[in-house]
Amino acid sequence: MASVGVASSAAPTLRAQDVVQMSVTGTDASPATKAALTGSLILVGAAGAQAIKTPKAWSRTWEGFGSRVADQTGFYLVQTTTFRSLGRALDYRQDAVLCPRDALVGCAFTATFTAFDREGRRRFNAPLVTSILVGTGASLLWRPERQGNAESWGFVGTRLGIAFGGYVAERILVDWWAQRN
Repeated sequence: MASVGVASSAAPTLRAQDVVQMSVTGTDASPATKAALTGSLILVGAAGAQAIKTPKAWSRTWEGFGSRVADQTGFYLVQTTTFRSLGRALDYRQDAVLCPRDALVGCAFTATFTAFDREGRRRFNAPLVTSILVGTGASLLWRPERQGNAESWGFVGTRLGIAFGGYVAERILVDWWAQRN
């Protein structure tokens, strides 16, 4: 969280720049490809939760797996809807410029937690951060962890860590892959 604070405090002071459009974020992919990737990520997330049996109240059966798939799908729908709505309302564009290989991790962190406003100024990525917080809160409404305070906070911390860490890791992997040769 301290790193997010550093990124957000530094973000408004960076100079404006043009955003070079490229397919780093996959926005140019076909709808079928996007649907297949989304479905695959939902199934992988549910399989991971099934493997570690989280939440414990959902058994390791097909019914439990179905509950985990529904949880992942619900989180995805809420998070994506919030992200797109807020992104349009604020007119923010995600950073789509490839990170340099010699600064991949730091750049990926900055590119994840900042975005460009309508004037091209780098700002705190409110659409992404807010959407993950809202998606996590919504997930807590249907998950069994909502019954206990400690379990609720444990779930929230875990989901936020996985979601934020996943976005940074995805950015590192995508940028590394694009520059691998």
